[in-house]
Amino acid sequence: MVDWLELGGDLLEWLPWIFLMFLLTWLVAYFIPLVIALVNNHPHKVGVALLNLLTGWTVLGWWAALAWAVLPLTARRAPVDPREEVPLA
Repeated sequence: MVDWLELGGDLLEWLPWIFLMFLLTWLVAYFIPLVIALVNNHPHKVGVALLNLLTGWTVLGWWAALAWAVLPLTARRAPVDPREEVPLA
């Protein structure tokens, strides 16, 4: 027969470590958009960080921060000289 009190005692010893691992995993997952923005040297990394920090707890805010960090920015085009002829395809 299993002594449930003894088994529960072992679980109570591990509970703080389980909680700590859960908390660390959650924090890493929470700040994934910020890490992506920093690694890619995103020009709006401060904006991504603020969006992630302030609205990341809502699922929509986290997804918005992730999309902003991952999606490429539109390339700036050089001004077009209206005197130049545009070749037709």
